[in-house]
Amino acid sequence: MSCLDIRYFQAETIQQALEMVRQELGSKALIVSTRPVFETNHDGSVAQRYIKVQARIEEESALPEESTPELRSASESEAMDLVNQAESYIESLYRKEQAEIRQQALDAKRQWLEEPERFMPAEILQGLIQSGLNLEEARKLLRLVGQQESTPAYVNGIHKQLKEIVAFHTLNLTSLAKQRADQQILVAIGRSGSGKSTLLSNLATQYQLREEMSVGLIELTGTTRHQHFWVHQHLRNLGIRTLQAGNRGELSDALQHLHDCQIVVIDTPGVSAGQQQQLSLLTSCLNQIPNSHFLITHDVNGRSEATIELVRMLQVSGHLSLALTKTDEQQSCGHLVSLFQQIQLPVTLLSHSAALADGFTLMTDIVYEQLILRMTNLYSEEPPKDSVDAQDAFTLSFNPM
Repeated sequence: MSCLDIRYFQAETIQQALEMVRQELGSKALIVSTRPVFETNHDGSVAQRYIKVQARIEEESALPEESTPELRSASESEAMDLVNQAESYIESLYRKEQAEIRQQALDAKRQWLEEPERFMPAEILQGLIQSGLNLEEARKLLRLVGQQESTPAYVNGIHKQLKEIVAFHTLNLTSLAKQRADQQILVAIGRSGSGKSTLLSNLATQYQLREEMSVGLIELTGTTRHQHFWVHQHLRNLGIRTLQAGNRGELSDALQHLHDCQIVVIDTPGVSAGQQQQLSLLTSCLNQIPNSHFLITHDVNGRSEATIELVRMLQVSGHLSLALTKTDEQQSCGHLVSLFQQIQLPVTLLSHSAALADGFTLMTDIVYEQLILRMTNLYSEEPPKDSVDAQDAFTLSFNPM
């Protein structure tokens, strides 16, 4: 047997590896084996792929002295056949490997779209579920965030997405009424029990006593003529004029009667999207009002779908915004994500509790940041030290009886 000299060569491609064999061992080199080798990252993913070739060369005595050029040519031909076979084998392995990598990428993308929570720390999903989101709403939010490197990165990404979804607008009726000569009108619309009358009563109290502006209230009673007598009793005790109106004509007369008021707040009957006839009558009355700001009240303990349908059914002209009511009756507001994903209305006010003397907070940068934090139950950092814990609005406690 001939003495063998085994050598190993490694390169990024089979062609580079074979060229290294030829340059070092010459044309008499024989390929013994070829195989792919991989360098991996710490997480097991492939960082670099190489081809490792094992080759040998026979000493000059390997061929008999009487070997003819034809025999040497045949030996070289066999060597080239081995090289070609090795190239074909490596290329087939490479194609198979690439197909597997592509399939793995497709499978990972499908799994991400279906169950994005599997690709992130468990506390992220747990915090979102505890905040009030259902599983599908949480997944929808996580898909927007995308894959991140760490838990803080996920939390910051979620907060960033919420700030793109949720807008806010500062209610500025006071400055508008002082700067402009025309009357400013605020109309509250919402479902029965969502806090319209309580919120308007406290707004009227603030404008009259704290801002020292002339205020009037009109209650649209509708066909039922149901009236909130406690509102009229309380506001009249504070020197605020109040009127009732049951149709367009009475509303026009009431507005004329309060023409000297800088601000007029209008309370409307409770209405839902299913009450189409009542909703049509209501909007026909409201569309005759100039300079109007429409405030949609949403009870954070109620169904988002009801408010979404109401907003879609409303046909009013003027500025439209949201007041989130009863926000201190639960620790989180996560279910509001589904509300803001479907209607593009800014938040103007937050009201606190269902009590008759509840307060309200005007939306500011600080209040807005706190709302975003509460909506996810994920706190990436401590709340701002200058945050406003107490309501920034002025209200009075009173007993209507």
